[in-house]
Amino acid sequence: MQDEENELASLRERIDNIDYLIHDLVNDRAKLALKIAQIKIKYHGEKANFHRPEREKLILQQIKNYNKGPLDEFAIERIFAMIIQECRELQTHTDGFSS
Repeated sequence: MQDEENELASLRERIDNIDYLIHDLVNDRAKLALKIAQIKIKYHGEKANFHRPEREKLILQQIKNYNKGPLDEFAIERIFAMIIQECRELQTHTDGFSS
């Protein structure tokens, strides 16, 4: 029983560490999306367009092609589509001057 608990604790600790890395990387991506929003606002003002379906489609296709499993391409696509959507939402609500 102790061996099982030790093995599980070790794996769970690794999962926790990966979760923190994912968290940090998603927030890094969001910060870059905000910088992109700032540039678009700088050059286009209120007419800045944050939704580029062709770019999003390309990103999702590249990620699906990069996928090595065990999650299938549909699971990966759903995860990244949500990340992209949240970053776009963040861009839409920026004033262009946030850091």
